[in-house]
Amino acid sequence: MTRIVVTGDDSQGISKVVRDEELKPRPGNGLFGVWAYNKGPVNLPSGVGDGQEFDTHFPPENGLRVYSARMQPGGSGFDRTGGGQAQADLAESMSRGGLEGRAPGFHISDTVDVAVIVSGEMGLELEDGSITSLRQGDVVIQNGTNHAWHPNETDGCEIVWVLVGATRDPS
Repeated sequence: MTRIVVTGDDSQGISKVVRDEELKPRPGNGLFGVWAYNKGPVNLPSGVGDGQEFDTHFPPENGLRVYSARMQPGGSGFDRTGGGQAQADLAESMSRGGLEGRAPGFHISDTVDVAVIVSGEMGLELEDGSITSLRQGDVVIQNGTNHAWHPNETDGCEIVWVLVGATRDPS
């Protein structure tokens, strides 16, 4: 399980824990929706709400999504058949990123993604055919490029993603 602890201020402006719970993964995969908001920038200390605005998989411009995942060895991404708007925009992203003859799971989104490898190993495949091997402690900044994730064949991978909504230059 993945636990989330969120801090905030009470009515007197004193900091405290406002949310502490175990999260459940999305049906069909090991992806945990940790934290989200749709509109930024936010006003602190309490302008972010409860962080549960997961109405879409990818955030809108100036929005944010935080996920953690335990990807099984040799897996090729996530089940896209879980239904709902969150799965619909992920499926659309994968159809935009699909390349003839490429591995399954290629996708593209209008986001800057920060990925941190917590344990295990992950391959990051790009359109040029390169696969970069990522290990525990590595950090990836994925700038809206077409890509696919490949967990290690033996160990799998635990990973945390922070997705920040961006605007794609149409040129």
